[in-house]
Amino acid sequence: MAYDYHEGKLKFDKRLWTINWSIRQMGENDRHYMLDDLVDNHLTIGMDSIKVKELLGEPERDFGFSYNLGLYRSGLDPTFLILEFDDNGKLKRVKVETI
Repeated sequence: MAYDYHEGKLKFDKRLWTINWSIRQMGENDRHYMLDDLVDNHLTIGMDSIKVKELLGEPERDFGFSYNLGLYRSGLDPTFLILEFDDNGKLKRVKVETI
């Protein structure tokens, strides 16, 4: 499930995830650089949606249960962390898409 961006990797930091987003919504931001650690070490398949919200905050809901990662590389299109849950509210899929 690794999303290996290879650049300036950061450990997931809940405070930085939230603060950085409020400051730098439309530009490249640190959320991209925390993806590897977030997906590999903090988000687990079967995790309850309530626990995900505790970890990442309320979803931004641009595209379902998703978190905007801002602009990345192309500088033109936003990238999203999109989480899918089963009927019991358990995490079943994690994907990253530029939309």
